[in-house]
Amino acid sequence: MKTTVQKLLTIICVVLLTGSVNAQVLDEFPRTPDGKPDFSGIWQAMTNAHYDIEPHAAAYGPYPGEMGALSAKPADLGIVGGWKHSV
Repeated sequence: MKTTVQKLLTIICVVLLTGSVNAQVLDEFPRTPDGKPDFSGIWQAMTNAHYDIEPHAAAYGPYPGEMGALSAKPADLGIVGGWKHSV
């Protein structure tokens, strides 16, 4: 039993260590055709801010007939500070 646990732990350690060693390191960011850095794909929004950073009402999505509520844009109070809400 001990040898089985030791073998399992050894395999897990080897897999974790080799996975982190093979991580790709870039010297510089990929560039867009106009030469500016291409930051697409590295941002993650955990709120409704990826729809709009300002306060906004709910809206239909691009294909409401086909997708229904799946493509809808939910309402949000926004993340931009300094707004004076008159609600």
